[in-house]
Amino acid sequence: MSPKVLLEVVLFIEFLLFQTEFDILNSVNYTSAPGKRINFPAFMLGGGYAGSLGNRAYYNVMLMYDFIDNPNMTVWPVVTFAPIYLRYGFVWYLA
Repeated sequence: MSPKVLLEVVLFIEFLLFQTEFDILNSVNYTSAPGKRINFPAFMLGGGYAGSLGNRAYYNVMLMYDFIDNPNMTVWPVVTFAPIYLRYGFVWYLA
């Protein structure tokens, strides 16, 4: 797993989730200098579904479009003709 910097804005409308994020990923360079590690950006925007897991948690499933579409991306896209990625996760409120 590559380290990343995440800036996200989340907006809930009932069960719909809209999100944008800018990631700085670190991975092996697959294009110009194979074997060396590089940092590269990913700017994603998308939306999806958020479902409740009680009063203090929820899960989400999203489709995100990568506007930069760097060839060194470490995750495979959902479709072969566009940089669309599947994101999913769980969120717990601690306070």
